[in-house]
Amino acid sequence: MTETLVVRPSGFLPILKILGLVTIALIPAVALYLLFGELSSATVQWSDEASLGGPVAAFFATLLLLNQIHKRMIGEDRAEDVEAEVKARLGSTRLRSEMADLIAGTWEIRSEAMSTGRQGLSRTEIGFKDGHVEISGGTLANQAAPDVVVGDWHCEMAVFDGNRLLYSYVMNDQDSTHPVSRGVVLALLQKEGGETKLVGTWQMFGGDAHSGKIELARVG
Repeated sequence: MTETLVVRPSGFLPILKILGLVTIALIPAVALYLLFGELSSATVQWSDEASLGGPVAAFFATLLLLNQIHKRMIGEDRAEDVEAEVKARLGSTRLRSEMADLIAGTWEIRSEAMSTGRQGLSRTEIGFKDGHVEISGGTLANQAAPDVVVGDWHCEMAVFDGNRLLYSYVMNDQDSTHPVSRGVVLALLQKEGGETKLVGTWQMFGGDAHSGKIELARVG
């Protein structure tokens, strides 16, 4: 039976590190030995202090110094990585909080069709969770008769970048020749006095294709 030995490259990293430190540390030790061979000795006392002498002392001193430098470099790199990660997380958290303050709440929606002049009225809840916009949808009425529900709609997808809101929706409209239709809205965030609004346009697709203007005003 033949056994296959699998060697992982990562396992060599500690060995290569040790060999590298030893090789560099040997340079001053060999140089001192060639110049002062008779001093090639070392004494070690296991007490509070260690006493070394000769080329051997140079070898150990250089090896320890290189090891400390290596550890410090790794520690500084890791500290920089951790600091960068913390800053990125704090920045992301702060940005999400600011965007949630801009978009989250209850919005009243008023729309107008360019071709017919029909004015629609609705209300919806917009949330901002984990970096994603959530629009609940709502019922549909005419501005002339706000208490009479003529349909409903729901959002399929929404994106908010802090300045623009883009969402697609499906609408069920009893007053339309095509009861079920799809469309998109693109609106820009505007602040006037103490009011926050999203003002833009909407576009319906399919057999009942038409467009118009839309305004979302935050009421809660």
